[in-house]
Amino acid sequence: MLDPSSLEVIVFRAKQLLEQMQKPNGGAAEKFLKLKPRDEDYEAVFTGAALASARAGYARLWAAPPPWPVKPDQTTIRIGAAYAEDFAGADPRTRPFPGGYKGISPHLVPGRVWLVWEHVAPGATDGILFDGLVDLSDHFAWFPKPWRVVPPPP
Repeated sequence: MLDPSSLEVIVFRAKQLLEQMQKPNGGAAEKFLKLKPRDEDYEAVFTGAALASARAGYARLWAAPPPWPVKPDQTTIRIGAAYAEDFAGADPRTRPFPGGYKGISPHLVPGRVWLVWEHVAPGATDGILFDGLVDLSDHFAWFPKPWRVVPPPP
């Protein structure tokens, strides 16, 4: 059985990391590179059928990271977390995630925790939404919008 209390610990660790990234020191590329997946991370996150397309798709992202779009006043971070297998059903933990996760859920390694987060200005209801942060126990790796690089199963 998947432990909801472990999700709380992972969310806490992720929030600490994301708050550090939010600080104005360093450029956007340096911030994104902290989350760049290691070679072995792909096998820990995606099943065999999706490995090649994930590696190829994310190689393009990491070759030229996009600008860091978070504004200085967006100091509140909201985080949602779900286990990979939650996307296969209608688990309430998946509500904050984009719908593309459901279509690729068979390609995600079970037991991995995926996170979605939003940077919001105090008092605002909407901000900048990010997805695809994965807990790998000793570090986090970022696989944004995985449905764009991993085709849905036939």
